[in-house]
Parts: sequence; C-alpha cells; structure tokens
Amino acid sequence: MNTGSRLVGLTAVLSSVSTLALAQNDGDVIDLGTIYIQGEKLNRTSDDAPSSITLIEGEKVEAGANDDLDDLLNAQANVLADEGFQPPAMRGVDGMGGPGTALTAGSQPRIPIVVDGVPLPSGDSSLSSKTTVWDLDTIEVARGPQATSTGRNALGGAIRVFTKDPVYYREGALRLRYDSERDAGVDFMINTPLIEDQLAFRLTGELTNGKSYIDNNPNPLPSGLNPNDENVARLRAKLLYEPIGVPGLSVLLLAERNRSEGPTEGIYNGNIEDLSVSNPMGFSQINNYEDLEHDVFSLRTTYEFSDYVTAVARVSKSENDLKFRDTGEAFSLGESRFQKELTEAEAYVQLQDVGVITTGVFGVVHSEETEIGSNKGAFLAFDLDGKIENTAIYGEVELDASDLSPGLAVIIGARYEKNRLTRSVVSGSGTSIGAAKIDDTAFLPKFGLRYDVSDDLTVGYTYSEGFRSGGLDVDLIAPFMMAGYSSQPFGSETIKSHEIYGKTTVANGALDLRASAFFYQWENAQVPGAANYPVSGAPAMGNVPEAQGYGAEFSATYRATERLTFDANLGLLRTEITEVGAGQSALLGLDLPRSPETTASLGVTYDNGNGFTASAQARFVAERQTKLLQPVLDSYTVVDLAVGYETEWHGTPVQIDAYVNNLFDERYQTYNSAPILGAGAPRALGASVTFRF
Repeated sequence: MNTGSRLVGLTAVLSSVSTLALAQNDGDVIDLGTIYIQGEKLNRTSDDAPSSITLIEGEKVEAGANDDLDDLLNAQANVLADEGFQPPAMRGVDGMGGPGTALTAGSQPRIPIVVDGVPLPSGDSSLSSKTTVWDLDTIEVARGPQATSTGRNALGGAIRVFTKDPVYYREGALRLRYDSERDAGVDFMINTPLIEDQLAFRLTGELTNGKSYIDNNPNPLPSGLNPNDENVARLRAKLLYEPIGVPGLSVLLLAERNRSEGPTEGIYNGNIEDLSVSNPMGFSQINNYEDLEHDVFSLRTTYEFSDYVTAVARVSKSENDLKFRDTGEAFSLGESRFQKELTEAEAYVQLQDVGVITTGVFGVVHSEETEIGSNKGAFLAFDLDGKIENTAIYGEVELDASDLSPGLAVIIGARYEKNRLTRSVVSGSGTSIGAAKIDDTAFLPKFGLRYDVSDDLTVGYTYSEGFRSGGLDVDLIAPFMMAGYSSQPFGSETIKSHEIYGKTTVANGALDLRASAFFYQWENAQVPGAANYPVSGAPAMGNVPEAQGYGAEFSATYRATERLTFDANLGLLRTEITEVGAGQSALLGLDLPRSPETTASLGVTYDNGNGFTASAQARFVAERQTKLLQPVLDSYTVVDLAVGYETEWHGTPVQIDAYVNNLFDERYQTYNSAPILGAGAPRALGASVTFRF
C-alpha cells in the first residue's frame, strides 16, 4: 500500500472519530492548570518556556502502545528517534554521531537522556535506549543547546524524564500486557506512607519477555544462545523523607536496577519484507547479542530557606556493564565487554522573586566517568581504559524588565566548564593502538528575551551555545578487514544557535499554537567519515570546519470539544556542510546525517466521558541519510491506533487498552551503512489491562 493510500485511510479514521465526538454536546473548555518545567531548575512554567521545549505528561503515555521512550519522541517535530541503537537526533544534530562511536571513540551523547537527574549510559546499546515509560510524571523534550540547564555535552538538546515520587497515601497498580510480536510483560507499582506526612516509599517494577521482530539466524547460535529472545527487567525504589521537625527539608533516595538481554534492535541483512538476518560470515558480523546491567543510586536533598530561596544538593552514581556475547561462530567477534561508571555531585541555589530576578539558578557540578573495555576473541583482541572529568559552574536568571517595557523579560545565563579526558587502547598482545590526553575549557553563554504581548500571546528570542570535547577513535575491527589496528584523534566541537519563537492561545482557550524558527552554526563538527583510519582506510570520526542548519517547528493543539482533541506537529529542516578541510572535498555541500527535511505528525483523541477513549496518530519522516556518502533512505509514514476503556471490577479501577502500531505494516529503513542495515518495527497488535488500588 502506498503512502497516499495510507493517508486516505487515516483521514477516514480521523473523520469517523471526529464525527462521533462532534455529535456530542459541547462542554466548557477544560482548565489545564499550571505546569512547571522541572529540568531547567528554574521553577519556570511551561507557558514561560520557549516553544522548543515540549512537555509530555505521564498520564498520557502509560497506554500499552507506548513500550519505550522512542515511541513518544517520534511524534515530535524535528526529532528522529527511529534507530533503536542510537540516541535521538534533533534539528539535524545526531545524538551520538554514528553507531559504535560511544565504544570506539568514547564519545558522550550530544543529546543526553536524563532520568530523575541521572544521565543514561552513553554505550551503543539498543537495550539502554529502552527507557521506562511506566509510572512517569513528565517527559521534557528540549531542542537546541541545553548547557546551563542539563549540563555537559548537551549540544543538540536533551531528553529529561521524571518518574513519580512517593506520596503520603497508599496506592498501587498492576499492568499485564501482550502483543502480536510475542512480547509479554507485567508491571507493578506500590506506594505506602511509613510515617504520616514524613516518610513514604514507592517501588516500581517491569518485566518483559519477548521476541525480536527480526528473524535472526542461525537459531540457536553455536554457543546455544537464542538470537531472537529479548528480556528486560527493571526495579526502581524511592524513599522520601520530609521531617516535620525541620520544615522545608526534603530528602529523596533513589535506587534502580536494570537487567536486559537480546539482539541489537532492528538490524537485518535480508529483504526488508522478510526482516531477517542470515549472513554467510555469521550472525555476529552484522549483529550483536547484548547483555546489559545498569544500576543507579541517587540522593537529592532540598531545603527551602524561604519562599524565595531554595538550596538543592544531589549526588549520584551509575554503573553500566555491557557485554556483546560470543556467538560461537567460526568468524565470531568474540565476547566484548564495556564497563562504565559515572559519579556526579551537584549543588545549586534556586531564586524566586528576589528583586528584579523573577527566577534564577546558580550551581556547581563535578562528574567523573571511567570506562574499561576488552575483547578476547581469536580474531579480535584489545583492552581499553579511559576517564572523563568535568567540572563546571553555571547560572541562569530571568530578569523582570517591565520598567523598560511592560511584559518584557530578559534571560541571561552561562556555563564555564573544564574537561579532562584520558584514553588508552592496546592490542591483545600488549601493543599500543592509541592514546590520548585532552584538557580543554569552554565558556557557553546564553541570552534571551521574552515579551508577553498579551495574556494570550508571547514571543521571544534565545541565543545559546553547546560544546563537546574531542577524543580518540579506534579501529577495533581492523583485523576483519585484513588490516592492522590504528586510531584517529578528533577535536572538540561547538555549536552556536539562534531561535525565535511565539506561542498563543485563541478560540477561548481551545486552540494552542506554537512556532519557532532557528539557525545554528556548527564549528569543527565531529562527523563519522570526515577522517579515515591510517591503516585500514575505513571511515573514522573526524572534524569538518563548519556546518549549518536552519528550520522551523509548528505545533497545534485544538480542543474541539470537551471530548475531542487534535494535535499536529510539523518540523522543517535544512542542513549543509559549508566548509571542509584537506581531503574532505567530497563532503562539501552534503546534508548532515539524520536530518530529514520534513517530519510531521497528526493525531486525534476522543473521550466519551464514560470511560471510553480512542486515538489515532500518523507520523511522517522524509528522506534522509544516516551516514555521509551512504544511500538515501526513503520517506515513510506510520499510522497507529489505540482504544481504551476504564471501568471497575469488584470496586477496583481497571483500565483496558488495545492498540495497533504501524497499522498499514509500512516497511522502512532506519539505517543504511553496509553491512549494517536497520529496519523499523512491522505491524503489531497488543493489549494491556491495568488495575489500580
């Protein structure tokens, strides 16, 4: 079925839902209340934030159709999250820089995913990208540099996820789910007060047992592994302490364990219609069977000195152990293991209505990340170790400039950071492959204006900068190309971004409109393929002197009635490598990887007021490349449907959800750089039942 037919089908679905809803009596427009952006640390409302920051409420994402974070991000304008083994791309800025760069180059994500204040590991694992969407509070999608709010390396944006904290009453939930891809799962949540209004505990868990949508062969592998099995287990505990004897003090303890295993998601080498892997050189030559352990410990202490001043201190530690299992094949890559440990300490002060400062934050943060990696295979043998230290001071204030012009606010911020990176890689025989020691500093300013034209119309401008350190890229698979090991250093990169935006609410509060336009200049951009390894000649991470990007984003939410809501998002984007260095002439004028010129989504939700809900959503992604000088991937359109019904069973609230993802079974590529090909998920039908007590 072609794209036009799919859009016609979607239009029919939307029309049916709309007709049903509009036939109902119109109700008053619902007051949505005040929603705060948590990740900026500014205690700023969503109405005062730029249009480039999108907030997704947790209650809207817990339907069974949303298995992981990528399902939610793909509906956002100028956000591309269709590669399961890579962080998302935003506005043409690739979240990592290509598959393997976190391992071969030790690179940090340009678009960090931060869960409850703790960054996710930067390893190339499709399992680590499956961030929880169970028991969520909010998700914040922030486009553009986020240095002052999110921290190091947030050059292209940030994804900030907040799970629910303990509350001082008993509640619980149990969800059972299953889909046609043979994924079965159970999730639970238990919350209980331990000391009335002082101490509360919340425990959540998730367990999924399923199958890959790629038919991986041989099955079983010579090692005995089933290359199609996927298993994920998560356990998160939170303890909240707010002693009555110390008013204003809040202590939150978080402990989390994640265990998962399965093949790298979406990789195939057969016909995209049969979604299979059967490689004469062996499964492990194009795919990997991952075994991931990820643990998090975090302690956050908050003290409100007054209504105007709050102090926050946070310490966290995360450990990530990623193994690529030995498949036992004749040409197996062997078993690789990459261990990363991240420790962070941060303290900041929040200000609220202090003189001309409407809101502000000043803080200091220090982080240390260590990495150890190795492979002991017959063809591939190496050992690597490295360490990254980052120390920064940062601040941002919003100043009331109404004396100059009523409704005017001025935003000033900056981050000053020092980075130190050391990295060493040796072959299995002990011969040095490469070593690097990098010390650099960066000053990242931020400036903005916001003008409230009226109660319903706001316009603004933001200038911000982002920075990512350089590193050492190592050719770890050279032996399979009958070449020797080698390494390639690359330098730091900086992005300078301008954005104008506007937002308004019209039609008596029924229609929200948001728009933004942006331009960025990317200096010394780190791009895979901009250099070559000295020995094998294979593409390596390198720097191009300059690249540029510009575009626009539009979003609309229309509450046609109390029961019917439409959502639309449109992203327009143009990128180009505008300046190249020696030996890079073939790259001049090329688009940046993962920068489709158009992304769009259209959705409708209907709630009949008696427990029944229905929704439909279509999303479109235009042509794009996933790597320089590689084939262009076709555009694609995916349509999802979902229905839900809320009722009671013996006095217990029950939510029943059913869905069809990829209704028309669109087959589309998400990655193409031989021999690695990636494919999106085919059609899947599923259902879940949630009990709340």
